[in-house]
Amino acid sequence: MSVVRPDLLVLAPTAAVLLVLLVTLQWWRGRRLVAAYGGPVPARRLLDRDLGRFPAVRILAGTLGAVALALAAVEPATEDVPTPPPPVPLDLLVAVDVSHSMSATDVAGSRIERARALVTSLVEEGTADRIALSVFADWPFGLAPLTHDGDVVTFFGPWITSELMGARDQGTSLATALGQARAAWERRPREDARRVV
Repeated sequence: MSVVRPDLLVLAPTAAVLLVLLVTLQWWRGRRLVAAYGGPVPARRLLDRDLGRFPAVRILAGTLGAVALALAAVEPATEDVPTPPPPVPLDLLVAVDVSHSMSATDVAGSRIERARALVTSLVEEGTADRIALSVFADWPFGLAPLTHDGDVVTFFGPWITSELMGARDQGTSLATALGQARAAWERRPREDARRVV
């Protein structure tokens, strides 16, 4: 929340202090009148009120009123926070190389085990709105089409092995994997989505 007139914020404490001073002076004057009339009983008969009692309720009510008026004078206003645009949906195609080089153990376990763990992590974290899974070496093979159901993708996780491809298909043709990704998006197009391989 912001205020249109922040320079008037000083009015609230100033008005409260002035009101307390005025009411206190009036009470002090009333005590002097009580003494001049000969005590509280004659003063009450003449004035029909008790001038000697401290006006705490009047001070409290007046102070709250003064603060409310001062706050109204500064014109509080709520800030219009712009609504962020909706997130752009993401279509993710995970293409896993399953050539023999992926059985190397230069990482914990093997490269293929690391790839399987990554696929599971991508699904569990909800990285994409739709996700597809394919494997490739010399040629690509689609395991799961673009889907909103991550369980379909994780179901095929154990099938990601370097034994999927024959001995003659042990190159690494990234171009064919990208071509298959393009074909997957053409089969299930969505114009408003970002496409990531």
